[in-house]
Amino acid sequence: GNGGDTEDESIYDSNAFFLRDDNDHFALFNDEGERITEFEFSYASSIIGGTALVRKADNDKSAIINSEGKILVNYDKYRYIERRGALYVGTDDNLEDHLLNSNGKELYVLKDNKLLTYDDSFAVVADSKGFQILNYRGKNVLSITENLDKDIHLSNEYNNNFVIVSHGTTNYVINSLTAEVAAQFESKTNFEIYGY
Repeated sequence: GNGGDTEDESIYDSNAFFLRDDNDHFALFNDEGERITEFEFSYASSIIGGTALVRKADNDKSAIINSEGKILVNYDKYRYIERRGALYVGTDDNLEDHLLNSNGKELYVLKDNKLLTYDDSFAVVADSKGFQILNYRGKNVLSITENLDKDIHLSNEYNNNFVIVSHGTTNYVINSLTAEVAAQFESKTNFEIYGY
């Protein structure tokens, strides 16, 4: 449960969880029931990819923490942070958006680059080179540089560790844990993935 660094884990595996008290404040606990943080958060997201978005109860500032309670992106780094699947978007004081990976590392400034679609495992960014398929760690898994006028679509409705990226007539099956293209098919229709 250290954030999906090994192949046999899911991005949803975690060795921690949040509990909410009577004051609607959250604290992080480990899998043995030991409290890691105080009940100091007014908001806590799900732990995906080993990290979570939290907001401080006393000032509502956002931070990204890992499942051990370590702050990965400090409360003052961005004006606010929002979760986008397993990735994050941090907005700075100039109201410029920054795409962050699940550990809070900046991947793109979302000014000339656009976050087109995302799910808990992957994101599609349009940049000057084409479509970039990023996994939850921000690793570029697939670059699509041709037929950019064709729609691009993500589907993982039935399976959390694989996603299908459909672009035009090409369907790519991507493993979210290994960040590799597992299969590629040509089809006039989009494939859907089944199985757990």
